[in-house]
Amino acid sequence: FLDTLTTNEKYPFSTPELRTELKHTFWLVGNRVASAKAMYKLLKDHPVFGNGNYKIILAAGDGKPFSDDNGFDEEVKNTAQNEKALDRVRSAIKHHDKTITLSVGQLTTGVTVKEWSAVLMLSDIKAESLYMQAIFRAQNPYVFEKNGHYFRKKSAYVFDFSPNRVLEVYDHFANSLLHTGATGHITEEERFDNIAELLNYFPVLSEDEGGKMIELDATQVLTFPKAIMAREVVEHRFITNLLFKNINNVYNIPSEIRKRINKLADTNEQGKVTTSNKDELSDNTDRRERTQKRITANRNVVFGEKVYGNEIQNIIDDNLADGAPEPGFTNNITSEIQQKITEPIYAKYIETYSPSKSEVEQLKKKHQEKIKLIAEDFVDSQQTTSDQRRMADAIATLIEEDMPRDMVDEREEKEFQNEEKTDMDIIKSKLKTFSRAIPSFVMAASDPANLTIDNIENAVSDADFEELFTETQKSGSYEPFTKDDFRLLRDGGDFEENGEIKHFDGFFEKYVFNAAIQEFEKKRSELQDYLRTTAHEDIFTYIPPQKSNQIFTPRKVVNQMLNILEKENPGIFENPNLTFADLYVKSGLYLTEIAKRLYRGLKSQIPDENARLKHIFERQLYGFAPTQIIHDIAENYIYRGFDNISHDNLKLKDLTPDFKEGIIGNMKFDVVIGNPPYQENDNGKRDDGSANASASPIYHNFIENAERISDMQCFVIPSRWAMGAGKGLKKFTEKMMEDKDIQAFHYFTNPKDVFPDNDIKGGICYFVRKVGHNAPACISVYNDEGIFESERYLNSNGTGIFIPYAELASILEKVQNRTIDLENYNIQKIVSVLKPYGLRTDFLKNQSKYGLPPVQKERLKDDDLEIFGLGAGNKRISRFMPKDYPLPAGRGAVHCWKVFVPYAYGCGAIGEEIPSPILGSPIQICTETYLRIGKLKTEDEAKALLKYLKCKFFRAMVGVLKTTQHSTTTFKFVPLQNFTLQSDIDWSKSIAEIDQQLYKKYGLSEKEIAFIETKVRAME
Repeated sequence: FLDTLTTNEKYPFSTPELRTELKHTFWLVGNRVASAKAMYKLLKDHPVFGNGNYKIILAAGDGKPFSDDNGFDEEVKNTAQNEKALDRVRSAIKHHDKTITLSVGQLTTGVTVKEWSAVLMLSDIKAESLYMQAIFRAQNPYVFEKNGHYFRKKSAYVFDFSPNRVLEVYDHFANSLLHTGATGHITEEERFDNIAELLNYFPVLSEDEGGKMIELDATQVLTFPKAIMAREVVEHRFITNLLFKNINNVYNIPSEIRKRINKLADTNEQGKVTTSNKDELSDNTDRRERTQKRITANRNVVFGEKVYGNEIQNIIDDNLADGAPEPGFTNNITSEIQQKITEPIYAKYIETYSPSKSEVEQLKKKHQEKIKLIAEDFVDSQQTTSDQRRMADAIATLIEEDMPRDMVDEREEKEFQNEEKTDMDIIKSKLKTFSRAIPSFVMAASDPANLTIDNIENAVSDADFEELFTETQKSGSYEPFTKDDFRLLRDGGDFEENGEIKHFDGFFEKYVFNAAIQEFEKKRSELQDYLRTTAHEDIFTYIPPQKSNQIFTPRKVVNQMLNILEKENPGIFENPNLTFADLYVKSGLYLTEIAKRLYRGLKSQIPDENARLKHIFERQLYGFAPTQIIHDIAENYIYRGFDNISHDNLKLKDLTPDFKEGIIGNMKFDVVIGNPPYQENDNGKRDDGSANASASPIYHNFIENAERISDMQCFVIPSRWAMGAGKGLKKFTEKMMEDKDIQAFHYFTNPKDVFPDNDIKGGICYFVRKVGHNAPACISVYNDEGIFESERYLNSNGTGIFIPYAELASILEKVQNRTIDLENYNIQKIVSVLKPYGLRTDFLKNQSKYGLPPVQKERLKDDDLEIFGLGAGNKRISRFMPKDYPLPAGRGAVHCWKVFVPYAYGCGAIGEEIPSPILGSPIQICTETYLRIGKLKTEDEAKALLKYLKCKFFRAMVGVLKTTQHSTTTFKFVPLQNFTLQSDIDWSKSIAEIDQQLYKKYGLSEKEIAFIETKVRAME
């Protein structure tokens, strides 16, 4: 930063002339003294500012360049240090040609240093009063004599490196000088005029987009901050609070507005629309009254009736039995008041509010000190009867007024503020669900240049608008979020409630919104020429997907897929007769990236550019868009800027219903490529009748039908099916495993390598298939360690699944060869079903929900059963129940030895640790949180099983099938062992030694052993 100040053109110290004009400057640095001291050291060591060129004065803390941690407020208020600092500054200026004064708050008020010609604002002060006080330190007349000539300071400068902040402060300052502005009753015209007036005395210069320093007018002062914020809004894909006003009183929002905003789903901090546990904005608009009622009620609970006077007087009388206070009187009074009166109050307070231990200790200390002071005042008095009465009254006032205020009132006020903050968070979360759709509206609009917040809803039809915001609602029961709802949230109005008129201004910052819309349109225009651009980004980088199965495929992924397609089929983009189709267009990127390659590949065959483009778009490229808004987005992106080219090949049709029924219509293409929808909600129900947001895969429908209408397919899809997982995908997996026409298969263990904003359990794959290939596939596996390539069929070792790692497939083959009947002699055979004892995950939280007796926190009898599961906050706990407790299932697996392992753990990566497996005794059971493994006769057998579970070999074999954190059927390829003393494995050895025995038993090679040792984490 200092180098920039002294070298970059237009910066304040970049030339000798500027350094001469800015001989003495005041720098406000950071918000802690440590910041100024760090800057002091940097300046002293800098080639321009150091080496005696400038005298650096540290007007912060004690003025010494070492430890100090005061903040801005402490520095401003420390009068003594301010006076000392001012003396040091004046002395330095007197004896040095150039000085820099560093401050965190000192010298910012009531100080005149006429030699200062500039203030550098390197602090994050936002309050205009503090900001203006600081910067006006340089605005003082100054005449000085040099070589017999008199010179006058012509200008005073402020250098601020946060243009957004300084212009907002300027706006606030200009409009707070008049009563109308200070009270908020000001029109936009008056606001403009006030800024224009101030600019006559206090001009603002800023760097424009071309890098030129210009003097800003009133319009620019008002719009520049919005333009800066607009860029940030676009960078955040419109998922930002910058678009919304700060609502000063959440509880004053009319109930009609609350009702409308509750129609919107929530958008979380990561920018995703949450599909469950939707927050509702409470319609209780008079929470202040409710808080006051709680204060009254809880004061009564904690303090009871005001009956402390007599007890206080008795304590005082006991300690003044001899007439005069004895030594230790103060401590005795304090101690007895605490023991006899305040301790029971604190106990009730703890019971009511469950405060932290430190909070209670602080309250006790505070009240004890006050009682001591009251007692000390009595000791220092004449100790008359009146003085005694004053002491008793003061202690009573403390207990009856101060303590309730400190304990109940402040606690409830904090709760009130937290509720208000929570409601504000909910409001903004719901507003983001709307704002995240703005880029899609702009992309779909026919006239984006004239879009504003006042007409943005007209960019799409009423039906599309409503459909866009209702995905997460329950089918048939939702109330759609309409354009009228949006207009009400935008425009506000007057609403009558309980005989009162409530005015609501609307939620949106219109200036910022409009600037952001045009900033996005500017970005879209810059990236529009996709045929010739060299940019590494595309406009869809700035558009959040509106639905879970309409995620935009990153251009990088599109091109990786096209590269693989071209590698396996050389010359494919040089053939003018091939047709390409995207059956589920989301953005148009597949079609535009194919168009780019055809545009280059057909140059020699169709030299005329216009004729070539017309041929490509009208004869070779086809697409199907599932919704009107997606169609409009893709149409504008693909065709905008091309004249005389038909748009007919982009159809508005969702093929999902037809493909689910196997209907393909009259279609035939050479190549089908794309990213199909992955799943759809099937409105599943839990056992208790509640919705479980169940979703069923549908991508296989697109692949199966694509094979019927084309000879080549290239798709990106989830890869769980390849490991035998996925709801309803068994037949699809079997078919794909036997398919010899797959040319290439790329598997990504980390889905974020493909879709950075989505976590798709089990990974992602893309593949190329061509009719007649009939040969092994080129397989690439991507993980954190690199890319592992092999050439083989997907069906690994005849297992019916794809095993990503060739080494693991080889290990499995050896295990199969050395195990008699692995199909029936595997660990899966001794693993319980889900809910081993018929108890759901939330059983320990609420037994009555399932019509079962309550459980106990403690063991009441030696033969009570201990049950492991999840308690409050999803913490793993254990509880107890009688041995004859009516278990719904699994009674035959109680009185045996076993091991409990979590049903869900990890993310499906190979070699994950099994978190906290439990050795289960004959009187221990579990809820659905765990699986039970084994029904063993002895503790030694169970201990041997537990060791086996911790072996690297065991967890490597689990990795053959485990693709997600959930696991009920992932042990199919783990060979069962003999856990008795007659076993061929010595279970008394360490886990590492047992692994070596297992490697030897199954004849693993050094390479295979190294694979396991490298990939699988050790467990103790």
